[in-house]
Amino acid sequence: MLIFLTAPAFSQGYKGDIKKVLTAYGNVVKDKNVDSLFTYMYPKFFDVFPKQDLVDGMKKTFADTNLTITFGDVVVTSVSDVYEEDKIKYAVVNYTNEIQLTLSPTVGTQMVLESMKNTYETAYGAANVKSNFATRTFNIKATNAMFAINNPAYGNRWWLLEKKTNCVLMLGL
Repeated sequence: MLIFLTAPAFSQGYKGDIKKVLTAYGNVVKDKNVDSLFTYMYPKFFDVFPKQDLVDGMKKTFADTNLTITFGDVVVTSVSDVYEEDKIKYAVVNYTNEIQLTLSPTVGTQMVLESMKNTYETAYGAANVKSNFATRTFNIKATNAMFAINNPAYGNRWWLLEKKTNCVLMLGL
């Protein structure tokens, strides 16, 4: 009976830890705190994509006065069971968040707005994209997934890596 009670406790423990990490990451994104943003990302990612280049790119995006980006809260919808290989633990975290994009009145034509709408609808699903061409605003409900990775080589903590096939292949995961 003790083993039965311990297994669910472990399960809730790591799932709770992963939810906390993703929620904290979401708050950093929401606050546009670029300097802290990449402290949540799996360090091996920076072997392929230089960290400073990513920081500079994000700062440039957030400083662009032609586009205003606002992020909503990250809502964790599920955390998978842990898969372990070579002492590295992996889990998949599914989550949603809302993104609002507003273009400056001086940028883009009607055709550009329509193209952006089509792009967002393709990426997030038409039901998840609301556009208002009069205010030049797009409201997007994004449904995404990340890998949570606990690799003892990088300390005893959970790191995040966006779940994209190209990134996973480049990192050899």
